[in-house]
Amino acid sequence: MTGRNLDELLVLLKGPLAPPTEKPSEQTEPAAPPVAPKEAGPVVVEPISLPVRVRVDRLAVSIAELRVERPDASIAFERAGMAGRFDGEGQALWLDLWLGLGEQADANSKSRLRVGGKGMPVDVDSEQRMDLRVQATGLGDLHATLGLAIGAKLGRTAKPVPPVNLTSTLDVATNLLAQRLNLNELSLRFNQGAAIDVSLVAEQLFTAPSVQIHTLSTRIDFTELAPLVSGFVPRITTGGRLEIDGKSVGPRTVEIALKLRDVRAHLPGTTVSGVSTDALLRAEPERAALHWQAAVAAASAAGHQTRDMTLTADVSTPLAPWLGGAAQGTVDAKARLGVAGVASAQANIKGVSVEIDARIPAALVLAAPSDEPLTGAARLRVREVSGGATTVQGLDLSASATLRDLAAKDLDAELSLAVRETALAQQGEPLALSNTRLMLAARQRGDDLALRRLRLTLADALVVDAQGEVGAALGPAPHFAGLGVDVKAEDLGRLLAVLPPSRRPLAALSGRLRASFRLDGRVPYKDLIRRATPPRPAADDVTQRVQSYADYLDTWRRQLATGLPFTASFEVALADVALADSSNELGGLALTTRFELQRHGPVLSNNLRVSEIKRPLTARDISHEARFV
Repeated sequence: MTGRNLDELLVLLKGPLAPPTEKPSEQTEPAAPPVAPKEAGPVVVEPISLPVRVRVDRLAVSIAELRVERPDASIAFERAGMAGRFDGEGQALWLDLWLGLGEQADANSKSRLRVGGKGMPVDVDSEQRMDLRVQATGLGDLHATLGLAIGAKLGRTAKPVPPVNLTSTLDVATNLLAQRLNLNELSLRFNQGAAIDVSLVAEQLFTAPSVQIHTLSTRIDFTELAPLVSGFVPRITTGGRLEIDGKSVGPRTVEIALKLRDVRAHLPGTTVSGVSTDALLRAEPERAALHWQAAVAAASAAGHQTRDMTLTADVSTPLAPWLGGAAQGTVDAKARLGVAGVASAQANIKGVSVEIDARIPAALVLAAPSDEPLTGAARLRVREVSGGATTVQGLDLSASATLRDLAAKDLDAELSLAVRETALAQQGEPLALSNTRLMLAARQRGDDLALRRLRLTLADALVVDAQGEVGAALGPAPHFAGLGVDVKAEDLGRLLAVLPPSRRPLAALSGRLRASFRLDGRVPYKDLIRRATPPRPAADDVTQRVQSYADYLDTWRRQLATGLPFTASFEVALADVALADSSNELGGLALTTRFELQRHGPVLSNNLRVSEIKRPLTARDISHEARFV
């Protein structure tokens, strides 16, 4: 069966085909001046047209009774049918079709279904009435109505359950050629615990869809449904209610609101109570936004108990990239989480707050070129964490990142950590640290890493700084440029006071400590490890042993003569050191020890000065210098 307007319908669904191109001739006339294209008008499609008349005066199918019998199960189904008529010629098309449960001529007639036997999970005895009517006056004009009512009794459940009653009504009309759908009514009722009502109009279905919502309502009472749920799964209990409401607030703008109130559930090993949620989804022609906030009074699972948890989230996204349009725009997301406490046998956590912000270009998600990077920031704050002999108070962790690809090959990241108090035990003795801070800033470009800044402060007594660059960091021979680590302790006495009492030196000590490490150049560490491994000749062959070690030393002699591909240095310095105990006392000690691995060999230098020694002997202005090459 074909009609004259099927091509137009295909054009509407798939878009017009490009006209065939002709191969230009060798002699072509000058091109005509360009003409501004005419604005495209609305697509008009003729009603369907049949080349011959097709007529079905009566089509009827009926089922009086259908039975399936097995030794362990039986199924009996009564009264169902189908009836219809069709007539079409030219541009006239008419269809009337009925599908139903029960007799068509008797509105009070019902179908019956009985299921039983040990081979079936439950016994079912239900009566139902269904009238589905479909009418059409053309391919683009369809009207359907549905009336459904089911009453069922269930047996052999884990617990007795109340009768099941379900009713549904549907009234929908579509016109594909006009790109329009009218959902005049959709309703569903399930016992007293669930109700759904929807009515809407959708237009421009295949070009620029728009929806006008007249009614969108869902009501579910989990407390009313609890006896039915526990009848099948007796170890699960539920309660609370769900509400969903939708409306149109503009020609092409829709809002859908969701509410959960006092939801509670008990499953084996898991309990949740006092769950409340408010969510609002707003969809506009170009963007959609979701606002969500939730609260949980208490939850327990796998030995963990959580109390007073709150969550808010906001997400906004363009729609075109996910519907086949241009990969433009960003997904903006924000989330906030708060937890009063989490307890378990291993640890207790109090006062948790989490903040997350992100801006994600749609092009990056779709693996398309993007001029804008992905940016994100997160912050974690914890008032107290305690477990075993360890307690942490006032933890504050922040992190931010900028990515130019989701594979994290082009990344800038920063991290900051602050801990107000840390108490732990070292071999039964308390160790207390205050004001511990960490700051980190790094950059990655492929396999090249740059440590722009690293600073660790421990108990306001020790500071560690580091920076530098590493090229080909994942390769067998990374290249270091300006890699440096500096350690400073401005007060040795304060640093030693951090140790447990039994580990502190008996002497009174003051002064400053500084240490530094530098590395530059290419470090083929795998090759260096192989060369640095001493030979292992047979123990009973002295000549071979001597020759092996001679060859080993000669290899390094030649390597140092050629020059190492890197340089490194390590230096430790003490200044203004004063020390006193029961038998010793000195002041003004300064010591600098430096080891350098230069290109052609190592250099060790040492410089010692002491202003005064009072015990066990008396001396002034002592100095010593040494250098080994």
